[in-house]
Amino acid sequence: MLKNQSTTSPPLVGIHPNPGPRAVGKGKRKAKKQDSDSPSDDRQLKKLKREPSQQLTENRRLEIKRKVLSGQSAESIIREGKFSKKSVARWSKRTKETGDIKRLPAPNISHEESSEGDSDYATEKNDAPHKGVPHLTEFEKGQLFALYTNLFSVRDIADHINRHHSTVAYWIKRFESDGTLETKNRSGRPRCTLPQDDKYMRILALRTEKVTANKIMIQIKDDQGNPKCSENTIRNRLHEFGLFGRRRRKKPLLKKQHKAARLMWAKAHRDWTVSDWSKVLWTDESAFQLFPGGEQYVWRKKGEEFKEENLAPTVKHGGGSVMIWGCFHHTGVGVLKRVEGTIDAQAYKQILIHRAMPELKALIDKEPSHVAWLFQHDNARVHTAGVVTQYLESKEAAWEGRLQVMDWPSQSPDLNPIENLWGYIKKKLRKRTNKPSSFNQLFDFILEEWNAVPSQILVNLIESMPRRIEAVIKNKGGSTKF
Repeated sequence: MLKNQSTTSPPLVGIHPNPGPRAVGKGKRKAKKQDSDSPSDDRQLKKLKREPSQQLTENRRLEIKRKVLSGQSAESIIREGKFSKKSVARWSKRTKETGDIKRLPAPNISHEESSEGDSDYATEKNDAPHKGVPHLTEFEKGQLFALYTNLFSVRDIADHINRHHSTVAYWIKRFESDGTLETKNRSGRPRCTLPQDDKYMRILALRTEKVTANKIMIQIKDDQGNPKCSENTIRNRLHEFGLFGRRRRKKPLLKKQHKAARLMWAKAHRDWTVSDWSKVLWTDESAFQLFPGGEQYVWRKKGEEFKEENLAPTVKHGGGSVMIWGCFHHTGVGVLKRVEGTIDAQAYKQILIHRAMPELKALIDKEPSHVAWLFQHDNARVHTAGVVTQYLESKEAAWEGRLQVMDWPSQSPDLNPIENLWGYIKKKLRKRTNKPSSFNQLFDFILEEWNAVPSQILVNLIESMPRRIEAVIKNKGGSTKF
């Protein structure tokens, strides 16, 4: 029985093995590579020589221009091997169209300078990516939209509106994604403070008395111990929280008992109507300075602040003042009385006898017998003196209830509308072009403005009483805006 023999055939002598198609292809590629590396093929070197790494200088552009103007074709210039095909095509076209070989100004976008060689757009428009959003005018956006909808290419649109092709491509992409060419809101400069810093500013402003932006700035520091931001930034952050620096309003000091009395008085008169307040004779005194102070503004040039026409002359204590007593009601103003010297209880009693009571008597006589009038004055010491109180009580008894003295809470000028009337008179005096030079002239001016008060102002003051009452109740007896 024969043993199993190997099935492998011995090699045939004189016959080379078949390398197969893959081996043949590999050999051909290897041979092709060796042929290309041979020094005899210099086409690639010529191509590299025609591709300079820098943009064309002005002299090289002038050389192309001379060759084109002399009648030499672009093909012959390219065959010389000094310039690339794109450079010759570009500058020969520019020479034939405009005769100008100067570079166009850079587009109005921020991007890096290109060093890609003398390509079609590298010389006058940069191929590097821009930084930020490139800006287009509304007219340019309209041109871009019209050309894009008419299937113009990006390069053609860029040439037409004289913008970089990357800018055109950016806005086309924006239109395709958002459907609009409107400019988006920008994030702006990064904030120099953290949210917790802003909250801490708000806490300091609300909880610290008489704190300034400078003091808050000192409290907000960085890791090196320096202030994080400026005073203007502190103010801007507080403005975002609705906090604004304002001067403190000057109001009478209200203690606990004053607030309680004001609140009780306001609640007692809460149901009074405007017709009820129309039966009140409002009285008070006020001082008028001969030379009142206050800020005055003037238009002047730099360095002219001490010229006489730009100065506001001042005198000590306002040059003195005139004390005036007055009264008014819903139908008009009453008489004025100039108080000579210091007013005391006896002087005030004489004012009531000769000025206030005759005015009230005339008003009461015009009303039916069942209608009473109220006399109002504040709780000044001269008003609550014994002789004054006895005199008013005697008048109430003599007039059989048709005269009543109104109870009045202390420290409550905001509830008396005549205070606003005094302010109106003083404002009119400040607006007068002819200023008083003596006390007698000052009183004449006051009397003139007093008698010229429009009746609508008096009506408005009377109609404000319900609002004053509600303001006191809302503030729980505290100060109001009146």
